[in-house]
Amino acid sequence: MDKNASDLISLIRLLLINEDVKLDNPNFDALYKIAKFHSLTNILYYALMKYIDKNTSLNIDSKIIEALNKANKLELSKSATQECEMEILKEELEKRSIRYAILKGSVIKYMY
Repeated sequence: MDKNASDLISLIRLLLINEDVKLDNPNFDALYKIAKFHSLTNILYYALMKYIDKNTSLNIDSKIIEALNKANKLELSKSATQECEMEILKEELEKRSIRYAILKGSVIKYMY
């Protein structure tokens, strides 16, 4: 497996199961590009924040940090918008006594 892909998987494991990670000279630019390609930039953001907490001596290009911050803010905004729209839809359905089951990933993600 490619070292950059392996590093990304290790960071995701750190985030999800708190597995100890030791990255050997990670290429953060490559990690960002892989994460962006796979729509994982927000996950990479949180994984790197956790990794940085444990490894304070990292030197990450400010452009990468800026791009990850932007991806995180975009995801937060999108999530808030989806929640608001879902509440409006639920109220309308309940007003009309229509039974419903929410199957949208943005809602059921909290069940995981």
